[in-house]
Amino acid sequence: MKRLAGWLLSLALLCGWAGAQNPGRLPPSDQARLLSRNRALLQATVAGSLELADSDSALERADSCQRLVRVWLREVEAAARSGDVSRAVEMGDYMSKLADRGVASNLRAARKQIPPSTVEERQLLQRRDEAVRDLEQIEGVLTELARSQSDLKALLDQVQSVRRIVAAAADSPKP
Repeated sequence: MKRLAGWLLSLALLCGWAGAQNPGRLPPSDQARLLSRNRALLQATVAGSLELADSDSALERADSCQRLVRVWLREVEAAARSGDVSRAVEMGDYMSKLADRGVASNLRAARKQIPPSTVEERQLLQRRDEAVRDLEQIEGVLTELARSQSDLKALLDQVQSVRRIVAAAADSPKP
């Protein structure tokens, strides 16, 4: 069941992203350009989805999702730095969904299974901290760039929101 959920999440992200590339018909040369531009991202997403499907524990799934989030973060940063705000926003939206539905939800699931004061809890908190640091890094980039590109402000707000969600995901449940 968990593997199916992982596959469905990855497929939904991939299909949504592919469909949003252009709602109309593009000439073949533009289609080839988009495919070339997105090839590495597509390959990483498919590989990450396969890795996610093979993960047995929520902590492993969170780790797999976070590695994929890093790939998407690089795309967001590259698009933002090159001034392609619409691509940065689009990639940022997918990255945020992956961080929320993939990383945070798996961290919450792992938190429910992992007892306090164990080696596994330290690993859980380490994974959470790494995810938060990655999101803080892109926040810094977006904060810098949002000064000159106001359209990035909404993306910055979205990233800050998902960072807070991820940061709280591994908190101990309230008694």
